[in-house]
Amino acid sequence: MSFVRVAQMIEQWKVIKEFPDYTVSNLGKVKNAITNQILRFYINNRGYYAISVGHKPTKHFYIHRLVMETFVGPCPNGMQVNHLDMNKLNNSLSNLEYCTAQENTNHAMENGAIGFFCKGEKHPNSKLSVNDVIKIRSLVLEGCSDSHIADIFGVHSSTIGAIRKKENWNFPEALSP
Repeated sequence: MSFVRVAQMIEQWKVIKEFPDYTVSNLGKVKNAITNQILRFYINNRGYYAISVGHKPTKHFYIHRLVMETFVGPCPNGMQVNHLDMNKLNNSLSNLEYCTAQENTNHAMENGAIGFFCKGEKHPNSKLSVNDVIKIRSLVLEGCSDSHIADIFGVHSSTIGAIRKKENWNFPEALSP
């Protein structure tokens, strides 16, 4: 019988330098050091966990930056925080690193998160799946209008036109009807 050992990171807490009444953990949690209560985060419009701390005025922080600056040190000039697993909500210290903007962009492109590598279902704005596009192409071959197909799939008729012309979703013919 074999045993699998699971490495478990032990949670450590450090005082946030700028706000000594608050601590942050290496697992990405923040708590009030006086009440020992873990604080709630919000997800900002860019998809990152953020938090407001302090008293009049409050200051807003990205959790990933708080973790890195508290456990590693200030962010060097020209550097950013990269999420190694591409999950903006995983703010564990083991998932974060400082890197240049170009390294961060390259990492995202290599993992299909942005740019021309991010196509089809992986694109953040995609409303269609590969199976939807195969069905759309079948309906086009049957003579259905772009506007009728668009209504069925909840997209604009120009999207259907681009699929029909293979300007969008240009995948191998083997996947086409």
